[in-house]
Amino acid sequence: MEDRLAAAVVAVVEAGPVVAALARHLDLEQPMSLNCAQESAVLEQAIGAEIGESMAEPVARDLGITTDDAQRRIVQLSQDIGLLPPPIVEVVNDHIPWALRIPLERLAQVVDDPGLFDRVRRENLAMARHFERVRKNGRSAEKRLIEAHRPLVVSLARKYVGRCVTYRELVDAGDKGLVRGVAKFDHRKGYGFPTYAAWWIRHAITKVVSGAEGTARVSVHEVQFINELMCHHRRLLGEKGRAPTTEELAQAMGVTVEQINTAQSIKAETGGPSDLVRLQDIVRMDMAFDACC
Repeated sequence: MEDRLAAAVVAVVEAGPVVAALARHLDLEQPMSLNCAQESAVLEQAIGAEIGESMAEPVARDLGITTDDAQRRIVQLSQDIGLLPPPIVEVVNDHIPWALRIPLERLAQVVDDPGLFDRVRRENLAMARHFERVRKNGRSAEKRLIEAHRPLVVSLARKYVGRCVTYRELVDAGDKGLVRGVAKFDHRKGYGFPTYAAWWIRHAITKVVSGAEGTARVSVHEVQFINELMCHHRRLLGEKGRAPTTEELAQAMGVTVEQINTAQSIKAETGGPSDLVRLQDIVRMDMAFDACC
């Protein structure tokens, strides 16, 4: 519990200067306490979206840090602000009301204040209840997100039926990929969850199918490259009325001739038929086709 208390205090104290800098940048009330920040829809919307240099640069100037560090601190704030225990936030703000304007280099001194920890320890029970609610809500949200996208797993698994893997195994693998996608999803990257989840589902199914078909030596990255290569091959075939040369494929994809030759040689390594048709059929990465065609 002591470690959890210390982590909570550090998060609250370090959030203060970032909140103050963001409030100045967004023309919000001055000074903005962390309590108010947790209730500010404007701030929540700003840090909940994709965080670019336009937001990080003024914060970096205000705090005297690099843009990358500012961006990291803003992302951390966006992750923490809804999780920070209100009792700890109130204790920190009451104990050191000037913490929002404290220089970053003095944060460690603030965190080590024994008087602050004496007050924080009294909130042990309230904080334990808070984190239990957070965990319960998190598990519930994760479960709802997974259940809502189970039809996507079924839809993608059907595309691999007929290989040396049962339909049940395909769905089970897809479910594991979906769970992994939920755990790693970051909405700030600028894409929706279904698109992101589909990649992880395909990735998981691909590993199961390729292992069953004896193509485990081919990485997912190589499979994506091969699929993109075949997509460009089809497009150039339609445009030119003939099979494109290796040089034409390399120019269309923006890669070297050696990379094209390496991809084309994988068929020999995997023991499949010519033109990589078997490999494409085994490990279909539809997102690569969509992005290319």
